[in-house]
Amino acid sequence: MMKKIILAVFILLLAGIAVFWIMMPKGPFCQSCAMPMENAALFGTETDGSPSADYCCYCYQYGAFTAPDITMEEMLEKSILPMVQNTHMPEERAHRIMEKTLPRLKRWRSE
Repeated sequence: MMKKIILAVFILLLAGIAVFWIMMPKGPFCQSCAMPMENAALFGTETDGSPSADYCCYCYQYGAFTAPDITMEEMLEKSILPMVQNTHMPEERAHRIMEKTLPRLKRWRSE
């Protein structure tokens, strides 16, 4: 019986990882908020005005973060509503995805 439970949990874990992988943006995405940067207008800018390779226009402008003091938890909460609106997924699912995604992004890796 215990082997069946462990197998079921393992299968559910693999299914969750597969869904998470599918939900991840395929192109560049912001290394602060995880927003897909699907066109040039969505890229942030460096100090010289050139496009940032890492951050979106909402998080990074002219070489600086637009909200330099925001915490990862605050970013998570700020990111949920747009994600729900754009993907039509339940809020709880968006929250779980962002909890797993944000710590892996460049801006938050050191926290």
